[in-house]
Amino acid sequence: MANFATHINVAAMTSGISAILLGYTNIIDKDNTFIYFVAGTIGGILPDIDHNKAIPLKIMQFFFANLFAFIMSYSFVEVYPILNLIAIWIFSYLFVVVFFKLFKKLTTHRGIIHSIPCAFL
Repeated sequence: MANFATHINVAAMTSGISAILLGYTNIIDKDNTFIYFVAGTIGGILPDIDHNKAIPLKIMQFFFANLFAFIMSYSFVEVYPILNLIAIWIFSYLFVVVFFKLFKKLTTHRGIIHSIPCAFL
């Protein structure tokens, strides 16, 4: 069974070689090869987000919780005072944490996330 390091190394190697070959043959724009490399690398580790102790899941939870809290708070900067913005940040952050806890409870490792339709998404 592959671990996180194997998943990310194989995904990065495969995505890097593919992006370079596609850019070299002018199938894709050379300026976008890095974007394809990053997208392929992320796509290579996404199937393991349904594992409860997966590193990608922890990274995604931290990133999206802060991103969502920032967007929610920033959208009300000129409307509410600072204490209300802090409360909005905290509740937004906790909302995403609860969402990810439910995600962990509702998914099983090697379940629907490992399917072909999910790979196309």
